[in-house]
Formats: sequence, structure tokens, C-alpha cells
Amino acid sequence: MSRANFYDQTNEARSEKRALMAVRDYGVNLTQFRNAMSEWAGLNVTDMECLRLLFFKGVASPSELSKSTGLTSGATTAMLDRLEKAGLIERRPNPNDRRGTLIAPAPSSAEKAASWFESARKAQDELISLL
Repeated sequence: MSRANFYDQTNEARSEKRALMAVRDYGVNLTQFRNAMSEWAGLNVTDMECLRLLFFKGVASPSELSKSTGLTSGATTAMLDRLEKAGLIERRPNPNDRRGTLIAPAPSSAEKAASWFESARKAQDELISLL
């Protein structure tokens, strides 16, 4: 093996290690951010995850939300009760199943969620302007 190839492999290994460490740090920071935002909004992390899924999908059944969040059906019902009481979701009849219910974000929930992140956006803008 030539000296140049050895040097390239070492740099590649270093780059890979830095990338893996950055991914790890990103995951830790994202978890801390999500926890802080949930606490600030007065919801738990699973409630926020449910809202995120609903904003992404638009509508979902309680069983879909249960599978996505890893909650039992009873815990999912309690979560949906909290979100409905907070005015963040609506329960709607399922047009394809008379016994079923569909869950959708309440019309005002996107505005409420956006307001939670407004101060974080402003802080990011200020930090970026310093660069």
C-alpha cells in the first residue's frame, strides 16, 4: 500500500467518525429540543409527535396513531382526549366505517403550533445574522 493510499484511508476514517458523531449530536439535540418545546407548549412528547403526524398526513385513525406512537389503544384515547380538550384536534366520523373515527388537526392548530416555534425561529435568525 502506498503512503498516499494510507493517508486517504485515514482521512476517510476520520471523516466517517466525525459524521457519525455529528449524527449522534444532532439526535441528542433534537430530542432535547422536542422535550423543551413539548414542556413549553404544555403537552407531552407523545402528544407533540401525534400532532406532527397529523400535520403530515392530514387525517388518521386512532389505530394508525397508536401504531405510529407505540401507545396502547387506551393511552391513545387519553392522548386524543387531551389534544381535543386543548382544541388541537377534531374527531370526525369515518365515512368508510360507521363505527370508526378519524382524527384531524383542528383548523386553528397550525397557527397555535407555529406560534410555539416563533421565538425559536427569531433566535435562529439572530444567530445566523451574526455569521
